Amino acid sequence: MKSFLIKYHNHFSVILIIGIAAGTIIPDETAKENYVAGIIYVIAAFCGFFSLTGTIMAYSTQKKREE
Repeated sequence: MKSFLIKYHNHFSVILIIGIAAGTIIPDETAKENYVAGIIYVIAAFCGFFSLTGTIMAYSTQKKREE
């Protein structure tokens, strides 16, 4: 899992940005549309967390290699 997060943390960042944009574009006229936008925001939040975790792990392993 660690190597997966380190390898694909940039992809999770892109999904985060696309998810925020898609959640913002979806109109909020009905309850169903609100739920869809909420689900998209939750998925984007998880991708943002995975991106942040992968970035921190990549930085820490790179710093260990330098020492």
